[in-house]
Amino acid sequence: FQIGLLSDKKANYITFGAYQKAIKFNLNDKVSILFDDEEIWEFSISEKGYRVDKDTEGVIFETKTKITQKHLEKMSKVGMKKWRYSDEKNGKIYTNHIESPNYRNEYNATFRGYGIYK
Repeated sequence: FQIGLLSDKKANYITFGAYQKAIKFNLNDKVSILFDDEEIWEFSISEKGYRVDKDTEGVIFETKTKITQKHLEKMSKVGMKKWRYSDEKNGKIYTNHIESPNYRNEYNATFRGYGIYK
């Protein structure tokens, strides 16, 4: 599972990526992030996932959700501890810790949570 940041001329986004065989990004599924200060953010998937890459382990799909400047500022100051993906269709929950070296690097990072658990 990957968490990243993306910006274009119109908006800032938080991106979520995963191998298609592991997690399918469905509309209205939920992604939660637990920060070091114990605050939890929850995002609702508002667009279907799209293919971004392929490697020896499979096809990687990604989806994105708009965030504010305040979100970016917090992410530059406070570390993230865990992620959680709730598949609303089949009731499965995937979660893990976040390994985030250099997560305060001018909003330009990808955060990886290894392992998927039911």
